[in-house]
Amino acid sequence: MSISVLERQSDESIQSQLRRSIIAAIHAGQMTPGQKLLPSRRLAEQLGIARNTVTAVYEELVARGYLDALPRQGYFVGRGLPADA
Repeated sequence: MSISVLERQSDESIQSQLRRSIIAAIHAGQMTPGQKLLPSRRLAEQLGIARNTVTAVYEELVARGYLDALPRQGYFVGRGLPADA
């Protein structure tokens, strides 16, 4: 999964930057439908951010239709882009 570097000094929140980065990667084809995302703990460690931040972004993107969540399996890129894409 390709996530751009998060800017800690930005006026934009880390959560917003992460959300924007994931959506951009999906639109650019860097993340394909059905592709599994990194577990929240692992992505949080890689980015040096709180796991709760990653989980909140993943859940928001599930609600917006960008991701699918499968119990005990993880988060996956959705099979179709949401209407607001």
